[in-house]
Amino acid sequence: MIEPKNFTIPEFNSDSENYDLLLEKGIALIQKYSGERWTDFNYHDPGVTLLEQICYAITDLGYRTNFPIEDLLVGKKEGLDLEETNLFLPIDKIIPSRPLIPEDFQKLIIENIDEVKNAWVYAVKDNLLGFNGLFNVFVQCKEVNDINFIEDDIRKKVLSLLMKNRPLATDFQKIQILKKDELSIDAKLKIDSFVLGETILSEIYFQVEKILNPNIKFQDLDSIRSNGSSLDEIFSGPIPLKGFIDSNDFTLKTNEIYISEIREAIEKVEGVLEIEQLFIFKNGIKVFDDLITFGEDNYPYLNKNISNYNVGTEQIRLYRDNIFYEIDTIILSQLYDSLSLSEKTNYYKSVKPQKIDLTGRFNKAEIEQYYSIQNEFPAVYGLKENELPSKAGKKRISQVKQLRGFLILFEQLMANHLSQLSNFHQIFSIQSDINSTFINQYAEEIPGLKDLISFDTKEEYLDYMNKISESRDDFFNRRTKIIDHLLARFGENFDTETLSKLMKIESENITDQQIKQNILNSKIKYAKNIVENGQNKGLGFNYKIDSWDTENSSGQEKRIKHLLNINDTSFHSLTNPLVGDYEQVDNDDQWVEDTINIKGGVNLGVLTNSKLSDKNNIKDTHLNYFTSTHQDFKSLFTHANKSKNYNVAASKGKTNQFHLLYNSPGLKQPIELYRANSEEKCVNAMSKGIEKFDHLNKACEGLFLVEHILLRPLLKTNYITTFLDNDNSPFLISYNATSFEEQNDLRNDIFLLGTNKENYSIIQSKGKKEFQIVIFDIFNKPVFKSPKTIYSNAGAKGEMKRLLKFFIEKSKEEDSIENFSEINIDKGNSHEFPTDFMYSNKVSFIFPDWPLRFQNTEFRAYLKSVIHEYIPAHFNYDLFYLNINQVSLFEDTYYNWLDKKKSDDDNQSDLYALQLIQLLKSYKSE
Repeated sequence: MIEPKNFTIPEFNSDSENYDLLLEKGIALIQKYSGERWTDFNYHDPGVTLLEQICYAITDLGYRTNFPIEDLLVGKKEGLDLEETNLFLPIDKIIPSRPLIPEDFQKLIIENIDEVKNAWVYAVKDNLLGFNGLFNVFVQCKEVNDINFIEDDIRKKVLSLLMKNRPLATDFQKIQILKKDELSIDAKLKIDSFVLGETILSEIYFQVEKILNPNIKFQDLDSIRSNGSSLDEIFSGPIPLKGFIDSNDFTLKTNEIYISEIREAIEKVEGVLEIEQLFIFKNGIKVFDDLITFGEDNYPYLNKNISNYNVGTEQIRLYRDNIFYEIDTIILSQLYDSLSLSEKTNYYKSVKPQKIDLTGRFNKAEIEQYYSIQNEFPAVYGLKENELPSKAGKKRISQVKQLRGFLILFEQLMANHLSQLSNFHQIFSIQSDINSTFINQYAEEIPGLKDLISFDTKEEYLDYMNKISESRDDFFNRRTKIIDHLLARFGENFDTETLSKLMKIESENITDQQIKQNILNSKIKYAKNIVENGQNKGLGFNYKIDSWDTENSSGQEKRIKHLLNINDTSFHSLTNPLVGDYEQVDNDDQWVEDTINIKGGVNLGVLTNSKLSDKNNIKDTHLNYFTSTHQDFKSLFTHANKSKNYNVAASKGKTNQFHLLYNSPGLKQPIELYRANSEEKCVNAMSKGIEKFDHLNKACEGLFLVEHILLRPLLKTNYITTFLDNDNSPFLISYNATSFEEQNDLRNDIFLLGTNKENYSIIQSKGKKEFQIVIFDIFNKPVFKSPKTIYSNAGAKGEMKRLLKFFIEKSKEEDSIENFSEINIDKGNSHEFPTDFMYSNKVSFIFPDWPLRFQNTEFRAYLKSVIHEYIPAHFNYDLFYLNINQVSLFEDTYYNWLDKKKSDDDNQSDLYALQLIQLLKSYKSE
């Protein structure tokens, strides 16, 4: 028996695909709005026929609208770059960043430097001056015969790589290429009769090597994901090049190992029956203790002697049935190499860049093509092309045109909807050449369209539709929302309210449309840098290469400049734009008060330049502004770019003499800037002056970010220890200034030295009645002395008794030495760095105070909010606004410091660093 089949109701992605639902809603709307004027809703009614065709057309639009995203976004467009235009970024561009944690740097060094086998990066936790943000790097090179390298060359490669990736407010204190401590095994083993001796020996060497120097494995994406690592964990840190390294595979550098561990590893090798004898030699010296230690700058290396095994001084001797087993070195070498290769199955497997590979089913024309509903009407309507009989009268032809004219409103809307779909890629993009977010089309499929529109060409018709579809305000609003949406996908925001307000203040002739366009361009530029801003958010600048007039600046500086709409992101001088235009002169020499008889007016007192009045003014094209204070100078940048502050006046009684005057708020009298024999020349000079200050306002904008950790002293600093009595007064100091470590060791010995009377001596100055108490160590070397001179032997003896008693009492009380002593920098050092300067996790921002925007209170508040939002949470920071003289001095000092820092001139670098610290301490923080 055949089972009956039932029809099922189709599932629709949206109501727009459900014809019955659309028709039902359409009729309901007709009933609602037409009332009793329309009562026939049967299929024969012309109105219902129109509704049916429109509903059917909407289902087609709904069907295309619900195409998969790859159909609408990509389609069959060849050469489409979704990353470049639509910010559809693969995971290996979204998540990775410059290295931030020690494991990131380990991966970076191992991947990028072929000669390196392993690396360790440790934060310096016991820095003598308490600095945070410093790292020590230890590098182990490969033991491969075909790689020849010089230790200093490797160090330079590592340093160069680290400097390119140095995080903000951090630095590398030490880069050490590890030296090997050679271990050799001398042993006597009993082995199984059925196992090849070369197999046993190669396995022993392989297992012991794994304990001493484990290899870093590189995995493919599938392998590392199978270990349970998430994509965020896999792609965090620097972009992988040769494979993925599991951070869990990193182990601490081997600083010690027990011989018992080596014995256990040998015993586990298949075929080893008994270890009769086992000795370990370190650098040729026999080790008697169970524990073998390796220095901070050394690593263990197993001397295997594979190629010359039978003649080696120390060797693993194998015995089978008490008979010595002769090792075949060729077989041994092959077996060991085979084991080593098996450990490197995924070693150095190149990582292919991730790609978002979308392919659509349709091209743009297929999605956009509109099929007119008029082609679906019954023939009685005569709507199809050439459907009316040739004998049709004018009335009938007019009726068809009238109906077509009614339908074209609906058809054009539906055709435009398809144009929106087919241009989805363009609308949701960061391209800067897009001029419309509402796309229209000339639907040639609509019968009789040419006869219904009053335009000669389809281009004219499209231009008209574009004008009525979207105003410029609507375009900017929609386009801004789209860019905001694209930024929000990455958790980014670009607030432009303050920038928009300031654009009106900056330029008197700028229109609202120009402001909106400028703001939109700024957002698009920021969006285009989204990957760089994200990956470099924690990056510092590379101080080992040129910085001035280059793009070598920190990621923070570039991001802040983008958000402040500063176009020049390079590291450059803020005062150079004024060179040749800004000159300080003596007022008495060049500036005088004068009176101009204005034609048709009164006598006007002005301030003029004496050189201007003595020269042939017609040829003088320079504008001479007068400023007596820095506030006057700043005023030029806020007022000299406005035409309302200029005036051209003609002299009374003089033929063809015109004066260009400048008078801004706050000036006591106008300043004569320029004279000429025509009003036109003065107007042209005024325009040049306005343009010049517009340019200077932009050119002088910028910032310097100073990382305090880089200003730390590099040269060895000497210290002295001071002991304080119960009144907190110094009564004993170091005899000589030495390193912090030495001072700390001497201070810790004070209970041993200071409580023994035999360690004290009273020293008299030659030819003088001056005495000093000195404490000697066990080697009869002076280590401490009294800070004050005593003028009698009896007084010196009394002071010595006081010192002895003090230390005996402190020793009995078991008082902590730190409670009555301190170690300070020797005041006699030529480089006396202040101890109250915050070197760690601190940066300073230097801004000019004269550009127009940087004088604005609202802009400064916005700038501070930007820095507060994007600066790392554990950082402290200061904001300084400096006048032009301060910036000039700072730039000179900063430039010199950078130059010495780059060339490793620690002595001069410290001198300029100290000057920078003194400058920063002298500035007033915002």
